[in-house]
Amino acid sequence: HANFNGSASELLHELNLMVDDDIRKSKSWPSLPNQLSNRLRRIAPTLRACGIEILFTRDGHERKRTISARRVADSLGIDSKINE
Repeated sequence: HANFNGSASELLHELNLMVDDDIRKSKSWPSLPNQLSNRLRRIAPTLRACGIEILFTRDGHERKRTISARRVADSLGIDSKINE
């Protein structure tokens, strides 16, 4: 899967395209972009431990909020073992 760089709205839209209707309509699925970003902030340390880095930045003159997600090599070398 590719890296992501965009707004919470854009990320929620992309995620909605990837999941079934049952998941999307469940009460536990975020329905608003701010719900998604709040949940990502809470689980960011766990994702980082799994090799996924989530960064929250403000870009440009308008200080647009941006979420960046990317896979990073972990300190345990798990990625290198998976790719062998």
